[in-house]
Amino acid sequence: MSSPAVVKEDDHIILRKGDNLRLFQVHRNRDVWLEKSKFKLDGIIGFPYGSLFEVKDGEMVKMERTVQQDTDTSEEGKDNRHLQDKDSNQKLTQEEIEQMKKEGVSGDHLIEQLIENSATFQSKTGYAQEKWVKKKKKKHD
Repeated sequence: MSSPAVVKEDDHIILRKGDNLRLFQVHRNRDVWLEKSKFKLDGIIGFPYGSLFEVKDGEMVKMERTVQQDTDTSEEGKDNRHLQDKDSNQKLTQEEIEQMKKEGVSGDHLIEQLIENSATFQSKTGYAQEKWVKKKKKKHD
């Protein structure tokens, strides 16, 4: 069995705080904001995707999962078979996406908009979300 993918510099990640999801590109020594929290992403580099972190003194620190957290956040048995790949899953039209590109919207912001306007993104597994973001990043950069 292959080892899990780990976060590397320049990767794109999705962070969740409550119901708020944001896309970030991982850079060393760069401050990012999520809601009212300012921190650096350096601490996540080298850890597997799906790891759980908290912000302490402006740095990301890996948390040890408790049994309850494992049962609450586990994707065991979760898959994407029930999701259907339909154009209607995306609320943004192709014309709106093209207009945003013409207006000079950054690739990261465009991907954030695609996530916010997707009917199925939240239902996907963490791995599928990361794979989707990587694919969109290649397309819209």
